[in-house]
Amino acid sequence: MGYTTYTRPKFVTLICIVGFLLVLFSMPSVFSPDTRAMGDYYPALFGMLIAFRFIAYVGLWHFKRWGVELFMYTIFANVIIGLLTDTFNVVGTVYHVIILVILAFFYKKMDRNL
Repeated sequence: MGYTTYTRPKFVTLICIVGFLLVLFSMPSVFSPDTRAMGDYYPALFGMLIAFRFIAYVGLWHFKRWGVELFMYTIFANVIIGLLTDTFNVVGTVYHVIILVILAFFYKKMDRNL
């Protein structure tokens, strides 16, 4: 039983590079006083979301389906946490949903295996 491997499209590569940079620049905000002021649990939760998003970008870099799925879960978790803490960002959510829609076009070509 053979399967076809696809190369990562240039647009997915661009998404991953921009995503890696966004994760890199958002990591220091976990330790900011504003984040700590939101509650004792929030910096840890925010850090976990950033870490899961980084792992999702690694999955996208390797053109794996679980990368898209984890990316979708982090968007969903970020929206829920944003609504519960009154920090919901419409622009960031729209940006990530647009990226998710674009990745949906490549989903069938992605590798199912780890």
